[in-house]
Amino acid sequence: MSKRISPAKLAAWGAYLEYSARIMVHLERGLKARSGLTMGEYNILLVLAQAAEPLRMGELGQKVVFAPSRLTYAVGVLEKRELVERCPDAGDRRVARVTLTAAGRAALRAAAGPHLEDIDTTVMSHLDEADAAHLHRIFTHLGQCLPDGATPPPK
Repeated sequence: MSKRISPAKLAAWGAYLEYSARIMVHLERGLKARSGLTMGEYNILLVLAQAAEPLRMGELGQKVVFAPSRLTYAVGVLEKRELVERCPDAGDRRVARVTLTAAGRAALRAAAGPHLEDIDTTVMSHLDEADAAHLHRIFTHLGQCLPDGATPPPK
């Protein structure tokens, strides 16, 4: 039998759910209008840009928290747009690695400035440094409390 969640905690959960849904819709709408990229596609490009080497599909999926079928589809879309490239792994040719193309780097650079400005304008400018640090601590803690079997955090 589970214990009852307090009204304050339920209110916090409700506020989080509403805010996270609304801000993601807003940010995705702006990103898509300015760059033609969805939030998921942008995140794939960002992760690949930060990687020291081409990533295996499984590694990429873990970092962007995508199910394998969703990742395959998204990478396929980006590949058709020539923003990423799949290549066989040198050590295991059954495995595909994904890398950013020059066009992908350019698309990410073009999208990043306006997207970060949107994040700053709609979210970060309303927080002081202490609030931002507090949110970071809260979400880091909650991420560490996920049960076994939950999607592991990006490394």
